[in-house]
Amino acid sequence: LSVFCKSVDSSLRIGDLALASSLLEQAFELLSVSGDNLSEQEHASLLGRRASLHIHRGSYSDALKVAKHAFAILAVTDCHLEVANLQMTMGVCHHRLGRLAKAEEFYFDAASTFRRVGDERGVAISQNNLALLHKNACRWDKAIQIQKQAIATAEHFGASHLLSRFQLNMGIILRK
Repeated sequence: LSVFCKSVDSSLRIGDLALASSLLEQAFELLSVSGDNLSEQEHASLLGRRASLHIHRGSYSDALKVAKHAFAILAVTDCHLEVANLQMTMGVCHHRLGRLAKAEEFYFDAASTFRRVGDERGVAISQNNLALLHKNACRWDKAIQIQKQAIATAEHFGASHLLSRFQLNMGIILRK
């Protein structure tokens, strides 16, 4: 099942939504024929990927519903990285649905959880999302401050693949 999760994650990262959808269906099928052999946590991990797929398709309300269900299961486990990803997912959903205060709360929570598990990439992306939220709310100084933090975090752990996007976002913020 972990191979399915990693494959879905990779498919989403490269934008192959058809492959991600197919892999998710195969994984859920495997889950159904396995019966009680797979845990509720594994089911929730797949639900988190389904929520991400909904986001990529622009179905934010559906993504939020699925993410909340997965979060309810995983929040009481030791799957902190999965929880952080779900917090980010719910933040993105609220952000896209125009619920900025709720999105900000989830982005902060995600950043804290990513920090707790030592996932600097997740921290940097959370900071980037927070900066964009502040840009959208016309809080320019706060957006610039947080975007600088995102860039510094990405530079610190050598995430050159994130820096171009973060620098572009800084340019967009400064242009406003």
